[in-house]
Amino acid sequence: MRRSTIYLAVAIAFSLLISGCSSSIPKPAPKPTTAPNSVEGLKLTQVGNQVVVTFKDSSEFKATNSFEVSWKGSAKGSYLGKGTESGSYAIRTPGMTSGIVEISVHLTNEIGVGPDSSDQISMQGPSGVTHLSLEQGSGTSVDVTWEQGTAGAKPSYYLVQWVGSGSGSEKVTETSYSIDATAGRTIRVSVTPVISGFKSPIPTTSALKIEEPWNSSPDGSQLDWRKAGGNCQGYADYGCVRIQVHANSDCLNGIYAEANNLDANSNVTGFSNDSLGSLGRGQTAVLEMDFTESGGYYQITHLTCQNF
Repeated sequence: MRRSTIYLAVAIAFSLLISGCSSSIPKPAPKPTTAPNSVEGLKLTQVGNQVVVTFKDSSEFKATNSFEVSWKGSAKGSYLGKGTESGSYAIRTPGMTSGIVEISVHLTNEIGVGPDSSDQISMQGPSGVTHLSLEQGSGTSVDVTWEQGTAGAKPSYYLVQWVGSGSGSEKVTETSYSIDATAGRTIRVSVTPVISGFKSPIPTTSALKIEEPWNSSPDGSQLDWRKAGGNCQGYADYGCVRIQVHANSDCLNGIYAEANNLDANSNVTGFSNDSLGSLGRGQTAVLEMDFTESGGYYQITHLTCQNF
């Protein structure tokens, strides 16, 4: 009796051991029983001189599938890849030239090849930019802005070039750029959208004369000034200074300005003044101060808004 009890205990233990081992052995992954279906949501998008091909594999066994993206027309080629659990794909082709390209996609597995899904895209170069604008910012910097034309593909970058106030060339991906210029010079700027492998359009150009930068009033009033061009209208035996004045607030009773004439050693040799009537907020005007003593340099000593 005792011996049979021992035999029974050993048999139960062995049975439990075998059961535990069998549960830890991984089961083989299920395999497809049919060839895959066609892909879903095939979409072609031109990005620069390439095409981004997006599609989705919604079959049950995504990870066991492979796919092939092929193209013909103005360019020929193919790309092979393995499936994933997500089943979502964004494939970028090599660079292409202008023209119609037909792109096909199909899935394969160990059972067979799925049907082709195809679409075509017209590869286009960029169109010229529009609304090119040059504006003088703070100091003598020039803010260049533009818009991409509605026709053609989005450029890989824009080539900004300038001459006249220095010269330079820069590749930018935004639709704006700032250039350091020189007062008194005229800067000419051209902007060309570029896609590698495509003929670029004729550059769009514009020009701007750079004015002297604005200076604050030496009296701290709400007035700015800068040197103005043009010839003196007064007697100006020893020269004159013409300044453009900008009002940041209303000057109801006029503006008064004074300037010293200086020699090469910064000694004051004389002074002059000028005034004008009411100047509204945001308006500008020109004041002229003629010197009766020799000098050669000037210094604005007063610029006040006479609100009293």
